[in-house]
Amino acid sequence: MRRSAGRDVSSGGDYGSDHGWRHGEGASVDNPAAWVQALAEPFDDDALAERLRVAARAWVEENFSAHDNAERLLALFEATILKGP
Repeated sequence: MRRSAGRDVSSGGDYGSDHGWRHGEGASVDNPAAWVQALAEPFDDDALAERLRVAARAWVEENFSAHDNAERLLALFEATILKGP
């Protein structure tokens, strides 16, 4: 079992099952030393850095598009304008 900042992160997740990081689970916000360690790991492990890069790119491509974001932004603007001051 791999632990990061006191959590079991061996189950896989958003950043690749080989490393086991999941979005928001790399380190506890209450533990600065764990953040430093978690942020340093990809610098020391080229394979990990590549898995994180590939997974992050796939996540962005899956969850964001200029067309969808433009439609959401337009809907927010319209709702705000219709609501008035």
